[in-house]
Amino acid sequence: MYRHILVPTDGSELSTRTSARAIDLAKQLGARITFLYVNTDTSSSLTSDASLVHLLFPEQYEFEYCGQASETLAKVQVAALTHQIDFQCCVRTQSHRHEAILRTATELGCDLIMMGSRGRRIAGTTIGSVTLKVISASSIPVLVSSNEKNDPYPSRSKVTTIFKEEHRAIAVICYALRAYAQNLHDGLIIDTDLLRSMLVYLDEFPAKFHHPKEDTYLFPTIKRRTHEFDDMIYALQGHHAAEDGHLKSVLEVVNRYSESPREVAKELASTIEQAAFYELRHITLEESELIPGAIKHLLPEDWDEIALAFSENGDPCFEPAKGRNYKLMFSRIAYLLHSNKPDEYA
Repeated sequence: MYRHILVPTDGSELSTRTSARAIDLAKQLGARITFLYVNTDTSSSLTSDASLVHLLFPEQYEFEYCGQASETLAKVQVAALTHQIDFQCCVRTQSHRHEAILRTATELGCDLIMMGSRGRRIAGTTIGSVTLKVISASSIPVLVSSNEKNDPYPSRSKVTTIFKEEHRAIAVICYALRAYAQNLHDGLIIDTDLLRSMLVYLDEFPAKFHHPKEDTYLFPTIKRRTHEFDDMIYALQGHHAAEDGHLKSVLEVVNRYSESPREVAKELASTIEQAAFYELRHITLEESELIPGAIKHLLPEDWDEIALAFSENGDPCFEPAKGRNYKLMFSRIAYLLHSNKPDEYA
């Protein structure tokens, strides 16, 4: 059977679902995964947006374009760590994505390429141009993951993908916090500016963008269909309510650490470890029990209602501009984390 799967990923919703399916497959087969992010080479085009940004605002280019690779790979890395599979991540820069995929598969000795696709239909399956080029030229099997048009429950898939993608973003920060805590235990001095950015993200993104999705839509809908999860939902809502004060207390310890690093290092390590632990436990509880429970009990019309609220014309709390701002904030943090390379995160 297959032992080494190459999974190209670009951070899109389809790519996220494909990566999750690849992780499930790798776990079943005992295979390892290489997640590949392809940076399109913009140097050949003087008119592309990326080229102009690179020329006029080089620092912004680093965050918004190069940072996308760090952001995307950080999320799949967390998913792979959660499922305890063997994996590696790599970035390639090339003008044509299909060429980078084929070259990487050959160089690393992969025996299967797994891709998502959207595009024209061939033999009942929708195939995109990049996927079609890979299939046509590949010397190893290519597994095409089903896309939105083949999905019998598109609203359910959309909503669960949104939740899991947002969980991955929060988990990336939590794993980075654990790495920083280990650095403190080892007597190293940490970057408090970056640590503050991570804590601000944990304070703002879940409270203002992620938790309202749960408190306003997912939790009430589940309770309307079943009382099996009432106690769990009550506990999760309690965590939501307590989180703001807890993270502010963590920031107070960071401020004291900035003034007296050696004296406060152990306290800060313990404090940020605890913050990461509670966030990860919260995510694990939702993904292992609550979301599967929702899939079991919610009806198609329930998922349609939730998906509509999360859409561009839905609840104004989730308008695209807010989402883009948080995405940019996360992308900057992911890029800086990659640059600093804490031990557990790199």
